[in-house]
Amino acid sequence: FFFQAEDGIRDFCLSRGLGDVYKRQDQLLASVTHELRTPLNCIIPMIVDVINDISIPDTIKETSLRPALTSARLLMNLVNDILDYSRYKRNKLTLHFAEFDLKEKLMEIYHLFEIQCKHKRVELVINIDPTLPRLMYSDKHRLGQVITNFLSNSLKFTSQGRITLDVQSSFESKDSIIFRVTD
Repeated sequence: FFFQAEDGIRDFCLSRGLGDVYKRQDQLLASVTHELRTPLNCIIPMIVDVINDISIPDTIKETSLRPALTSARLLMNLVNDILDYSRYKRNKLTLHFAEFDLKEKLMEIYHLFEIQCKHKRVELVINIDPTLPRLMYSDKHRLGQVITNFLSNSLKFTSQGRITLDVQSSFESKDSIIFRVTD
């Protein structure tokens, strides 16, 4: 739906001779996302450093610093999504394939949502098929982006109970993995 609406806006602008407006909108979007990334790339490591400081009490870490880190990372994900959309529209979106630890990536995503789930009193469960290989060859960032978006939507519309991410081998192909979110 989003892409259809965007195509409609583009067509409308072009039909009215407003192609420059549409082009400037894209440039502004790309510029703003890059400007937002700079402070976030500073804030996130600073929060991590403070969390790792042993002189800071654990209660402050859990009630203030970890939620701040989660929020900063979610904001960075949003900025990256906007930047990716801008790249997609210019046909410059690229995938970066590399080997990575699937379980490690899933646990990183789990920790990203852990505090939000706790505040909403929603349990987050990740079930990983034990027959899956630990290492995976794919675009780690894009996979994380998709899973994060699914979990974020699920959390947005779940007020109680449980959100489950099931990760399992595909029955049709040994080279495929199925990711299923239920709430």
